[in-house]
Amino acid sequence: MFGKKLSAETRAKMSKSRTGKLGPEATGWKGGKLSLCRRVKLGIHRRYQWYKRVYERDGWKCVNCGSKEKLDAHHVRPISKLIRELTKGATFESDEAKIEWLLTRPEIRDDELKNGMTLCRNCHKMEHNNWGSHYG
Repeated sequence: MFGKKLSAETRAKMSKSRTGKLGPEATGWKGGKLSLCRRVKLGIHRRYQWYKRVYERDGWKCVNCGSKEKLDAHHVRPISKLIRELTKGATFESDEAKIEWLLTRPEIRDDELKNGMTLCRNCHKMEHNNWGSHYG
């Protein structure tokens, strides 16, 4: 399907067929388990309010263009790379133990917010060569 032009009617049918599908019926279902990176990001959000603190520090606007629309908190050094570096050669009893250990690391907690900046969605997309691939 890549590169093919679909009619408006076909696009509408495809959209309707996906609407309301949750869990195993959803097109993006991957077994109901978030990736390690997503689980760590969720943990720093819940435990340390990292995203909110980044937004507040940057005045709730994009540091590149000044926009106040569709803001994202961007990790300068990707969490996935930090996780790989921190866990290289380490073993853990379970995924939960690994996540808990990671959430205590200063590089992940980022108390001084050195690894974060507020970007609007457009500027955030420009920061990533392959938008969406950094959620690994």
